[in-house]
Amino acid sequence: EIASCLVGSEMCIRDRLKYDEVLNEQRKVVYSERQEILGSKDIEDQVRRMIDSTIGAYVDGATVEGYVEDWDLDELWNALHSLYGPTVTPQELIDGDEYGRAGELTADQLRTALLDDANAQYDKLEENVAAIGGEEQMRNLERMVILPIIDTKWREHLYEMDYLKEGIGLRAMAQRDPLVEYQKEGGDMFNAMNEGIQEETVRQLFAMRKQFENQEADAAADAAPEEGGSTVV
Repeated sequence: EIASCLVGSEMCIRDRLKYDEVLNEQRKVVYSERQEILGSKDIEDQVRRMIDSTIGAYVDGATVEGYVEDWDLDELWNALHSLYGPTVTPQELIDGDEYGRAGELTADQLRTALLDDANAQYDKLEENVAAIGGEEQMRNLERMVILPIIDTKWREHLYEMDYLKEGIGLRAMAQRDPLVEYQKEGGDMFNAMNEGIQEETVRQLFAMRKQFENQEADAAADAAPEEGGSTVV
């Protein structure tokens, strides 16, 4: 229970309602986004924004200080390989001049290069999926991936908000308003949940590349004439 609600008074009930309202506002956002995904025929733009946001956050975290020679690009690339699998190396971007002067790669140029790489690979995934199931299948795949992730992350968030609520009253002992602290920390947790949804969606979609590449290769092999067979002219 919240520490300020020591008795079953009218004030206690009002306090509880204020805390509940924080979570209700978050619930409205999540349910609205979920309904939008269910009702939309095309969520490609939303997925592309997730790719841009997630990779951009990775780059921002790795380039927050110094210049290219100060960045831990090996660590960044390890993280990116678990996310989508870059087809370019750090040294290729540093030595090349496609995105700027050779040897003077900036954080913005690095972000642009990686976003170009990731989006090109996503284009390839869409081609593989369309070759097997038609153009609409990619949109169905995106929806199939993102909805369970939203549901899972939201359930986890509810547990974390319950845990936060149970201990938030202790903030009053430090002369801080528990409700204000709950709103702030709950908001931070909600933002973290949304970032987690984006990151996991990107990871799972890119993880399907090999599966669809193999399926497309198998389909092409089945369609090809058997070796040594006759060809009708």
